[in-house]
Amino acid sequence: LGCLPPPEPPPRPSARMKSGHELVVTWRPSDVEAAPQIHKYRLQRRDSPRGAWHTVYDGPARSLVDVVEAKVGARFEYRVQAWNVIGGSGLSAVATVAMWTLGNMASFAFSLLAIVCVLWKVPGV
Repeated sequence: LGCLPPPEPPPRPSARMKSGHELVVTWRPSDVEAAPQIHKYRLQRRDSPRGAWHTVYDGPARSLVDVVEAKVGARFEYRVQAWNVIGGSGLSAVATVAMWTLGNMASFAFSLLAIVCVLWKVPGV
């Protein structure tokens, strides 16, 4: 092993909606050559920009995790950390994910349209 340093932080994770309440969060190692020495990843999530971070995955090295507790209409932030036998990397850049469905967006658009109609109503003309 020689003088193996801790791994570099992975790049920002990304996410895609898998179903109504499930996301798939993916990431890749920062250095392809260091990937074989990485033995685990830790994925963290928080529900608000000032909220506490919670670990949603802490396990064997893999590049994707299904996150089931996602709430439609909510916004989440994710970050990931790589680990080798020496220790953990710094944390990745934060990925922000908003869970919207077509129904949520239509409801929001109609609400916004109602507000715009009220604002643009000309009294007594």
